[in-house]
Amino acid sequence: MIRFYFYFVLALLFLSVFSIPLYSTSSTAPQEKFTISPAATVDFGTYPANEEKRQTFILKNTSTEKMTLGKIRTTCDCSAAEISKKILAPGESTQITGIIHAESVMGPYAKNIYIESDAALGKNIKLTLNGNAVALLKVEPSNFIYM
Repeated sequence: MIRFYFYFVLALLFLSVFSIPLYSTSSTAPQEKFTISPAATVDFGTYPANEEKRQTFILKNTSTEKMTLGKIRTTCDCSAAEISKKILAPGESTQITGIIHAESVMGPYAKNIYIESDAALGKNIKLTLNGNAVALLKVEPSNFIYM
């Protein structure tokens, strides 16, 4: 019985030393199959809250396969998104316009647009609209207590 354990341990040692890895040891992460320009985040700066703000993003399919864009969601009703094309051949681009509606936000904000895609490595494509909408009129005191 001791002889069996000796050969068993010897066989395991031999296999562990001379075995070929069964998985890739490459450290390269999978790359996104699209680009967004000018950038995925835009800052509108400080502006009067009664102005509508728009930003057009260009999304380009950089893969060798067809790219399909699905549902578009925004984080609140104060923002919206429009897309010109939902199916992109390799090398094709589409315009995505992010909109912050007038008189819908006040103060600093960050609103996101999420686009479902088969090229986003299991995630949604995320675009962010930042800004600081300044009220035209400020009422003091601003916090009332209602009873």
